[in-house]
Amino acid sequence: VRDGGTISRPSVWRQQGGALLQTSNIHDGSALGDVAKAGTHALAGSSDWADYRLTVRLRSDDDDAVGVLVRYVDDDNYYRLSLDSQRNYRRLVKKENGTYSTLWEDTGGLTVGEPITLTLDVAGPRLAGYLGESQLFAVSDSAHATGQIGLYCWGNTGLRVEHVEVRRLPQEAYALFRDRFALGDMSAWSIVDEGTNSAPSNWTITGGTLRQSSNIHSLPTDAAHPDKKGSQIVAGDPTWTDVVLAADLQALDDDAMGVVFRYQDTDNYYRFSMDRERSYRRLVKNVGGTFTVLWEDDVAYESGRTYRLTVVMLGSTLRGYIDDVPVFLVEDADLAAGRIGLYVWANQDARFSNVQVYPVDRLFEDWLLDEDFGVEVPGRWQFVDDGDQGGPSAWAFSGGELRQTSNIWGGTLDAAEPGKPGTHALTGEETWTDYRISARLISDDNDAIGLVFRYLDEDNHYRFSMDRERSYRRLIKKVGGAVTVLWEDTERYVQGRPYLVTVDCIGHQLAVYVDGVELVTLEDADLPSGGAGLYCWGNTGARFTELRVAEPVWSTYYVFSGEERLPAGTRLRLYAGNALAAPLDEPNTERRFVASLDEGGRARLRAPGAELRVVDAAGSVGHSRRFLPDDAYEDLANVVKVLRKADGTGLFLFLPAATPVGSRLSPGQVRLAFTYRRDNTAVDADSIVYREVGNSEPETAALDLPWGLVNG
Repeated sequence: VRDGGTISRPSVWRQQGGALLQTSNIHDGSALGDVAKAGTHALAGSSDWADYRLTVRLRSDDDDAVGVLVRYVDDDNYYRLSLDSQRNYRRLVKKENGTYSTLWEDTGGLTVGEPITLTLDVAGPRLAGYLGESQLFAVSDSAHATGQIGLYCWGNTGLRVEHVEVRRLPQEAYALFRDRFALGDMSAWSIVDEGTNSAPSNWTITGGTLRQSSNIHSLPTDAAHPDKKGSQIVAGDPTWTDVVLAADLQALDDDAMGVVFRYQDTDNYYRFSMDRERSYRRLVKNVGGTFTVLWEDDVAYESGRTYRLTVVMLGSTLRGYIDDVPVFLVEDADLAAGRIGLYVWANQDARFSNVQVYPVDRLFEDWLLDEDFGVEVPGRWQFVDDGDQGGPSAWAFSGGELRQTSNIWGGTLDAAEPGKPGTHALTGEETWTDYRISARLISDDNDAIGLVFRYLDEDNHYRFSMDRERSYRRLIKKVGGAVTVLWEDTERYVQGRPYLVTVDCIGHQLAVYVDGVELVTLEDADLPSGGAGLYCWGNTGARFTELRVAEPVWSTYYVFSGEERLPAGTRLRLYAGNALAAPLDEPNTERRFVASLDEGGRARLRAPGAELRVVDAAGSVGHSRRFLPDDAYEDLANVVKVLRKADGTGLFLFLPAATPVGSRLSPGQVRLAFTYRRDNTAVDADSIVYREVGNSEPETAALDLPWGLVNG
């Protein structure tokens, strides 16, 4: 406790009835307009605390000032939010080296005798304050970077504090900008219509989502012309340089939608767009009114699917991700700063939500390897030749690339032969287990190029490769020298075009993506660990411009805190959004919300499935489960044999197998789905009809379980 007031001192802080009370009239006698208002502080926490969320639930039974402190360094350095009913103010002040200054102020005070909840988020130089779920302010100030938290009184004999909580900030709290569509607010956005056909645009908020429903567009309408002027709705700071833009996009029409960034005016911006009808995804720049394609492919988006699009702007480097998988990487320095925006062209049902802008210091940085091939790092790379023709290999670092220019190859020239021993550039450790490897590669020749992962030696590894001349993309495993094809297709790459190849190896699951498009996800347990590397076969023009490797990182989805034990069998539904946007209560169901305050929240458990686990306060993992989408399961109802116990209380399931003889259930995730007919009289007229609260409809139940290889 620190007392700054000189009148009616000392303060009287005491715990009583599950609350902290302050009942002294301590104050400094300052006049109405004086922002000093020195009273009393109750402090807690660490002086090293930097970024955090402080939540305080309190009640004032007097009409003078109460509040909270953040980043308290000493009596002369801190931030203070205070509310005063008698003087009708809400005020955020900074005290720096003993001098007070007002950072934000409004009228309103608080209602005497009514409980309130105050929340302060401090993230770097950004401070945001909330009363209940409503935001009071968002300001920037860099005077104090760390400090304790505290409670505050001035001339108030009736402060009652019932709850104080300090948490790590959610990701959204670091945002420089967040849309408020969930609250029906689009006031921060400006509409810019460039298309002249079917104008104007029609941007509206529907169900917490921003929707554009006009057919506004420009001519011509063919895919080849990149200008495609339509409508943009822009927001943010024109001085933004290095930032991260993220947004959810969905279209129920089939024309173009996307985002603009580093937007300066109608003649200067970058734009990423996707068009289903014309089958393109495209990054363009508009400089001085002239459009230039920086990157594109021929992939059409899926109608009705929500895409999480992320664009990273760091100097001249522009990166794009869809659903967190790399899609493009380009270098362009023409536009250094600007606002952000959303874009449509001839799309009469484009929807946008969860638009956020972050500083680049929030980017992931914990790489196992982040190689830009600028210089050769001693000891990082090992070059291994397996091919016995056209060797040796010729790997060289040159101009920010790792190049391989030898024609080294082995095996046969037949596309059907999967071995294809060539040459490898290897890195990493044999102990690497679960990781993502992503490489930007270019082939100026037409032979095989690719990646290896979980590499132990030349006889034990996985490999993904692409060959234009032999028309294949192929994932193989090599175990004990024996090669097995796990997946392949006949797609040919384009010579000279950069590709971003990404491989996830997490436990038994392997997934391969090219430019963010999933090629295959499968299960294979033969190689649980190993290093990573690059691969060539008969390719004299292989170039690699980047390689990144990272371990998967668990992120907190929801924290249960201060919970009372619920009765066994209680149903609990956890919503990704917040309570303001929640549907009506369900009977006999408890609800919790991932998002809070004015955060809209977003769906983070996406269609490909998710790994979830429960972790206790000490970090020990309890229940863990992998969830898959319904369409990931193969229906075996016509294959499985059922042996029932005569009284109906048990059963055996058999999947007949010839080799070995018996029942064989392949490793993987198994779902047992049961339907219990409470009314079975259609089959057995004499059977008993069972009801639950009058309901005799069939009851369904599903049991999901991981499964090893079972023979019986």
